[in-house]
Amino acid sequence: MISYGKWFCEELRTPRNKLIVHPDWDTVRSEICFNGKVKLLRYKPSTIGKKRVWIRTEIIELPDMSEIFKKIIEFLEFLSKYFLEKLSEL
Repeated sequence: MISYGKWFCEELRTPRNKLIVHPDWDTVRSEICFNGKVKLLRYKPSTIGKKRVWIRTEIIELPDMSEIFKKIIEFLEFLSKYFLEKLSEL
């Protein structure tokens, strides 16, 4: 499991963390583009003069959901194989 940790962090955890919003200082809105892809637009509140405005700080284009599911299935297959090997050693 530990040897697979780097793959987990790079392929699943880090991309997941980019999509999770921790709304203490910013907010996210989604937008559907003409090509059908979904983008998350992250905004941060700011003040210009006396006016409160929202400034776009980041645009994240979401990956194709089927690719995310493929990665999750890869990880589950790895876990299955790993535990089968460990159980067969008993």
